[in-house]
Amino acid sequence: MCGSIQVLAVITRRSRERPWIYWEAGMGSIACKGKVCPVTFRVEIGQLGPPLSYYQAVDGLDEESLASGVTKIGPLVDLRP
Repeated sequence: MCGSIQVLAVITRRSRERPWIYWEAGMGSIACKGKVCPVTFRVEIGQLGPPLSYYQAVDGLDEESLASGVTKIGPLVDLRP
């Protein structure tokens, strides 16, 4: 059973080259019934490979726009108090 509502897969230049990010996102997808949201950090969405490229992703996070990115993520994540 998934203890989370959704898996946020934070993708950096370094992590997108590593197999573990894809494995962990896949496991999260199974555990959370497909609720995965890739969040890019200085990586364009078009650079994501499958299976991360199959999900709706949030693009363009960097240090200056992190607050803006959190605002973008909000509607994609079903958070209830």
